[in-house]
Amino acid sequence: MDRNQTPVYPGDFFDYSKGVPIEDEEVNEWIQEAVAELRERDDIRSITKATGNTRVEVRKVHEGGVDGHYIKVLVCRGYQLAYITHWR
Repeated sequence: MDRNQTPVYPGDFFDYSKGVPIEDEEVNEWIQEAVAELRERDDIRSITKATGNTRVEVRKVHEGGVDGHYIKVLVCRGYQLAYITHWR
């Protein structure tokens, strides 16, 4: 893949589905740690942790209105991922 090209699924993606399975208990620890850190720190907007076949992304979301601030938690097991190295 050319480094400026948009990746094409599935060929340009790395497949983590065969990675080491991560226990639910460990995933829950990642979530608890990330949520606590996001609540404590105003200088970060997201935390991602990944190993084996599992990726956890925890993000602060700011949308309009009083109820527009929340934390979103995404757990992906057996995911695929690609990078665009030069996006400008």
